[in-house]
Amino acid sequence: MSPIRPIIMIPSRMNSVRLPHKPMAMIGTEPMIVHVWRRACEADIAPVVVACDHEDIADAITAVGGRAVMTQKEHATGSDRLAQAVDRFDPEGYYTHVINVQGDLPYFPSSVLGSIVQPFSMPCVDMTTFVQPKDPSVTGSVHVRVQMMQDPAGQSWIQCVDFTRHDWTSEYTHLGVYAFRRSVLKQFSQWPQTPRELKESLEQLRMMDRNITIAGVLLGKEIFISVDTLADLERARAYVA
Repeated sequence: MSPIRPIIMIPSRMNSVRLPHKPMAMIGTEPMIVHVWRRACEADIAPVVVACDHEDIADAITAVGGRAVMTQKEHATGSDRLAQAVDRFDPEGYYTHVINVQGDLPYFPSSVLGSIVQPFSMPCVDMTTFVQPKDPSVTGSVHVRVQMMQDPAGQSWIQCVDFTRHDWTSEYTHLGVYAFRRSVLKQFSQWPQTPRELKESLEQLRMMDRNITIAGVLLGKEIFISVDTLADLERARAYVA
């Protein structure tokens, strides 16, 4: 098997539609993007780089000793941003797999991050994501459901069949961490967005619509805090406090 040399990259853009200037929103004494960076570093499995579109984000990361790569502002998704950033950071192609930790995850359990690359031992797997049992208290579009090929009970990962933000029966939800074979991430960035991706605002559907195999890595009830709205930001602040 070819060696797996991962790199963790955190896509971050300043002008989020639902919460402008979100990366620089303060949580406690630090901007949100610094919290995400710290959690990724605590995993201690790979170098961590923030891929950003604004000097303020880069300055916040370098001020705490991190590394940031500037990208163009116009990218359809965070994964498109990473495809550009990884080539800028590593033009020689040393890193073989890219772990995408979303820039709006100020809290997640660092200890689980390494498991996101384990399914790549199977040659058929080109992309992975975290999946966990549905929390009945979470509702709305932030609750992204995932359909699995079979019940994953007793397995560490299983092939994903579909994703949606809309109503369907599924006992599992998707979390905002992905990993890609680097070659597949490059292809992803060259493909146009698909109608399903645009409708659902789910970048992984661009992969599914081209028959890329996505493995869902099953977690338990670990806490992942994602910030999409002001209410989410207040929840994150309360949790950190």
